[in-house]
Amino acid sequence: MNIKTLLLLLLVFSIYQVNAQEIKLSKQEQISDLSNYMEVLKNKHIGLYRYASKKEIKETYNNLVESIIDSNTQVEFYKTVCKLNAEIKCGHTIVNHPHNIIKSQALLPFTLFYVENKFYVQYDKTVPCKHIKHKQVISIDDKKIDLIIDNIKDYYSPDGYIETRTNNFTLNLFPIYFARLIDTNSTHEIVFLDSIGKYDTLVVKSISYNNLIGSKSSKNEEKKVELVKYYTDSISNYTYLGLNTFYIKPDTFKTIIDSLFLVINKENPENLVIDLRGNTGGKIKNEYLLMSYLISNKLKVPLKRYRLDTNNRKWPFSREKISPQTNAYSGNLYFLMDGYSFSAAAEFLSIAQYLKLGIFIGEETGGAKDGCNYGKNKYELPNSKLECYIPYHKSVFTKSLSKKGRGIMPDYPIVYSKNDIINKKDLCVLKVNSLIKSTNQ
Repeated sequence: MNIKTLLLLLLVFSIYQVNAQEIKLSKQEQISDLSNYMEVLKNKHIGLYRYASKKEIKETYNNLVESIIDSNTQVEFYKTVCKLNAEIKCGHTIVNHPHNIIKSQALLPFTLFYVENKFYVQYDKTVPCKHIKHKQVISIDDKKIDLIIDNIKDYYSPDGYIETRTNNFTLNLFPIYFARLIDTNSTHEIVFLDSIGKYDTLVVKSISYNNLIGSKSSKNEEKKVELVKYYTDSISNYTYLGLNTFYIKPDTFKTIIDSLFLVINKENPENLVIDLRGNTGGKIKNEYLLMSYLISNKLKVPLKRYRLDTNNRKWPFSREKISPQTNAYSGNLYFLMDGYSFSAAAEFLSIAQYLKLGIFIGEETGGAKDGCNYGKNKYELPNSKLECYIPYHKSVFTKSLSKKGRGIMPDYPIVYSKNDIINKKDLCVLKVNSLIKSTNQ
């Protein structure tokens, strides 16, 4: 993952934050808030029992209530709510960490990547430089790194039973999750292992949130991130269209996509690559607009949609139809995806795979193939003041799937080695090259 993608993740991640003062909570206040939250979930969460039964969620809730034995901080109670959300297995069910607190906390100065059952330093901001980039991490403060990661995952809520999204976010936002869920010491003793099997123990200083993402404002950082990337590789015989997000305003997105497909229609490439790696979703309108440029006949969207009204009654949407564009693309399609491909991006890929529009390359998507819960009803817990977001829309794939709660699976799974990552090889694009070459022989 490059630094621009990391910055985009951090910026998206910061959307789901809340300004709040640290609060001390009594045992009864914590139990009251958790009970309150459970009732709101039962009344307002449209897909509460999609991947976990009533019995499983009730058992988790009861265990969490029993584990509250004393007064606690707002941050510690945040972990309790995260545990309940993790049992629900819905990536759109969110509890905000107090944003001003995380911005003031001391953070580890590096992210991680995981290959061949080992963890290595990826993005490194140690001060002064410790030359730890790409070194294998064995432990932090006498805790084995694999146990730390497993601990963090206990608090993370993916869609269904998908591990790719959990793994990717846990590693690439590791400093933030470590501070939220493990500790925020000003220094950490870290044991590394070098390439010749020698252990090296270093004391690493923590850094601030602003130092981790850079000193410029979020607005300026966002400008650095390419939301849309387009180019033609005449040698390898393909045109590439990368979309990092569907969160762009629909009017702006339409202007961009319409203009790009005018060029695509004029150039008429034999092969088109649609890259949705790192795309965490956004507007359904944008998802449908892109689809309209890839189909030849009017499409009845193979998703049933439901919503809760103000009286918490479930109503079905009318089934949407997508009409093809007059200059729709009709050549060979290749779709690139990964564990960040979520929500509207996963829906798009699910429909594309159902229609057999092309070849899918990468890793299992972070969003479930059978649809998702989405939308955000904001609710503030009375005592802790934690803000929770509860989905009130639900999409369900009309075709019965054998593996509910799993993502879209690639036709060609891609697995990176350590050297691939260090050398910044794009194995997905290389696979496209290989497939195009083999079809032309």
